[in-house]
Amino acid sequence: MNNLCENGLFHSNPALSVTHEFYDKQYLIYVEGDDDIPFWDAIFSKVAAGKYEMESLNGITGEMKSRIRDVKNGEITNVIIACDKDYSSYLEEDPYDSPFIVTTYGHSIENTMFCPRNIAIYLKRLSKSTVDYMDVVNDWYNDFCYRASKLLPYEIANYINTKNGSTEEMPSFFGKNCCMFLDDLDKSKLDEDKIEKHIESYKYKYDPEYLSEIEYKIKEDVRDRRFLIKGHFITNGVMNLIFKETQKVGRETKIERKQLYATFCDCITSCKELCKDKRTLIERIRNIFE
Repeated sequence: MNNLCENGLFHSNPALSVTHEFYDKQYLIYVEGDDDIPFWDAIFSKVAAGKYEMESLNGITGEMKSRIRDVKNGEITNVIIACDKDYSSYLEEDPYDSPFIVTTYGHSIENTMFCPRNIAIYLKRLSKSTVDYMDVVNDWYNDFCYRASKLLPYEIANYINTKNGSTEEMPSFFGKNCCMFLDDLDKSKLDEDKIEKHIESYKYKYDPEYLSEIEYKIKEDVRDRRFLIKGHFITNGVMNLIFKETQKVGRETKIERKQLYATFCDCITSCKELCKDKRTLIERIRNIFE
């Protein structure tokens, strides 16, 4: 079975609704890109191993949008969508309101992948020591998210405006990564001055009252702040933290993004109790299959 986007092949909704039978599975699951497959497979397999086939839409936004729409409308059946939540929690209408659309607990898969415990255990293994890195990681996260949160209202405002049909080109705040805001001396940290200067350059484009409303919603959000920061923005910070801490103990480790994703796609160690974000996802998945 060709991927839907390969060679320009597209299938009708009735055909998509029976594709799962080709694989002799209960459901066909669509994810956004190839990097998402290991993460979502690790999650789904905890409660539905062997009951699904998973395909990537290769990051083609239009294809994912059409699949989401058709699954919501019931025009496609026996299909599950697994995708990033982004900032949909801040929209008046939930674009993913369907039991067959499973979204991340936080902004994206990275917010769950890079949990503090995962990072701490990974650092311990790389350093080949008995050092407990939890305090180091928690302190880093608190500082990183505190500084990044200053950009958050503007990023959410851009998201809401785009979803509401605005075509006005607005300045980027989180962008594809955090590199433009990194401290020149400590690349694992964000430079507050760089953030402030960026905000000062563009805040005139935003209604202060509108930003205040968004800031209020952010305060009311019960999720830990690390779940609100864009996943790709956090990723470079995590990579630089790993490099910094392993360098301290003479085990300097430069890690590529693909390697990082392969390592963190699932929990490095089994906790007695799953984190709230994974419990939420597993509950949603269990409801679908049961």
